[in-house]
Amino acid sequence: MTARIPFPYTADEAADWIASIGPDEFVRAVVLDGELIGATGYYPGERGAAEIGYWIGRPWWGQGFATEAAEALVRHTFGSQGFRRLTCCHFVDNPRSARVIEKLGFRVTGSCSAYSEARRRDIATIRYERTRPLLYSFFAEAY
Repeated sequence: MTARIPFPYTADEAADWIASIGPDEFVRAVVLDGELIGATGYYPGERGAAEIGYWIGRPWWGQGFATEAAEALVRHTFGSQGFRRLTCCHFVDNPRSARVIEKLGFRVTGSCSAYSEARRRDIATIRYERTRPLLYSFFAEAY
């Protein structure tokens, strides 16, 4: 269900993906009891904006880890990073990701397609946006 990660996913492919992370990208592991269960991150887009993403391994789906990790990322991007607008998208056949995005307060802005490494073809996607609340920097410390 990700654009950049193939399936099946070998250790060599994971190393290649890590090596491909650009200097402007921000990626953090999602760890549970010392085990890697996913990742979340962003890359800057147009001025003042960033696109966020996340993935959680299938054994941990439906347990709130994606929402928790993505929520922390949103706080980080709006707070200490100062982004004014965030975007994200999900494949149309991924309703679980749609639910995570809804919980984070994003709104639908349109649709497009994105190439999926795992499926090796373009897949229809739904695109979302969220802007930083006007008083976010004032209240950011409360988060």
